[in-house]
Amino acid sequence: DTLAAGDTIADVAVAAFGDGAAVATLSAVVEDPSKPQAKGATITVRTYDKAGVVSATNTVSTRALTVGGVALASAEKAEDGGAIAWVARENGDPEVHVTRLDKRGKRTNDIQLTQTKGDATDVAIASTAGGWIVAWVDGRHGAGEVYATKVSYDLSRIAREERVTSAPGDKSDVVLQKSEDGYWIAWSDRKSVV
Repeated sequence: DTLAAGDTIADVAVAAFGDGAAVATLSAVVEDPSKPQAKGATITVRTYDKAGVVSATNTVSTRALTVGGVALASAEKAEDGGAIAWVARENGDPEVHVTRLDKRGKRTNDIQLTQTKGDATDVAIASTAGGWIVAWVDGRHGAGEVYATKVSYDLSRIAREERVTSAPGDKSDVVLQKSEDGYWIAWSDRKSVV
């Protein structure tokens, strides 16, 4: 099936949701830093049941920044839906947002996760007991470094931000994956993929 038509898609994410799956898309918008109030990119979510029946398109935001990408993760229990991570400009700076979704992909809550000066890009999210681990690239100290934290199902922060990297050069393309005994975070920098 065609998920989106007409808009150019900058990023897409998929996660198991209930008996089916959810698919998030981020439309491509050329961002103009001189016009911070301009309309941003649109994030939409659609869910599919196991028979392939598609839900209506649910709009999560119309003010996202494409540099943040979009990341989607289900909750541990099917009935708890999931969460989506993305970036929007707040007070002149790109900041990470996390939006709670019900099992049909509808937005139920949203928080601005970061509030620091500097760019935030390349979000990633994975489920954990009672919530989600969120990772992103943050430019608060100049070069973009990878940070991570944990939020609960009600999107309350339940862990402090941890700086994962500390090396020359900007990081990008963050990927977060749950394993049997923890989490793996991968990223690229100007020299390699880590």
